[in-house]
Amino acid sequence: MVRRPLRLLRFALAAWLARWAALELASWLGRRRPRGAPPVDSPRIPGRMPRRRER
Repeated sequence: MVRRPLRLLRFALAAWLARWAALELASWLGRRRPRGAPPVDSPRIPGRMPRRRER
């Protein structure tokens, strides 16, 4: 009855290797993409929402 734990261990190792390979591929593809357009000039700081106007 040693075969079942060994089969599970092999499956877990194969799943971990597949996940690792997918992450490495995504990282490699992300580095190969060309740079995008430069940011648009704006008086506001990026990520900040404008405040409500005072009445």
